[in-house]
Amino acid sequence: MNYQFLRQLLEYAETFERDVPATDEQTVDKFAAWLLNQRKPPAPEPQRAGEAAASDTLISIMVSYLYRYTRLYSKKVIDDSPLTTLDDFTYLIILLKAEHSPTKTELIELNIHEKTTGTEVLRRLLASGLIEQFDDPADRRSKRLKLTDQGRSVMLSLMPRMSQVATLVGGTLTADEKQQLVHLLSKLHQFHNPIFLQERHESLDHLLDHILKK
Repeated sequence: MNYQFLRQLLEYAETFERDVPATDEQTVDKFAAWLLNQRKPPAPEPQRAGEAAASDTLISIMVSYLYRYTRLYSKKVIDDSPLTTLDDFTYLIILLKAEHSPTKTELIELNIHEKTTGTEVLRRLLASGLIEQFDDPADRRSKRLKLTDQGRSVMLSLMPRMSQVATLVGGTLTADEKQQLVHLLSKLHQFHNPIFLQERHESLDHLLDHILKK
């Protein structure tokens, strides 16, 4: 029997009783949580330049993999619908949830697309009768978009199945892990979105020099 371990455990138990004098609070669960707090792991050492570069590369690869998995699963739903691609669905879901009718440019930028790609998606959705365009009351040169009744009906029928796709993409991550991943991905989105909106035509050297070094 490891008596050294038992002595150490008893010392922790005595300290726990002093820190938590209320008898009804002295439970195994409370002790475990308290002990975990006492035994915090040491802070990780800063990554060396080579290790950081390897991590950045892996992030890029894994994010691209995750998108491909999502596209694969989504295709099983979209193939039985009037939609053609996952992009069609993301454009329509924004219109479904939007508080106002966005312009073509706004909708394209919300989907992180270049104008030519976004215009092709919109052309397809307009031709299929899932969305309609109308003049912007404040600027007749601009067009705003909204779902048609058909488009809304299609989206409402697809959403339960696409929700199942989202569950599959989340895999076996715990609720806490999913929240952490959402936080990290949101942080990356907040970093990259201003670049996409304002500086995407700049050179890679410019972005590295003037963005990453801020």
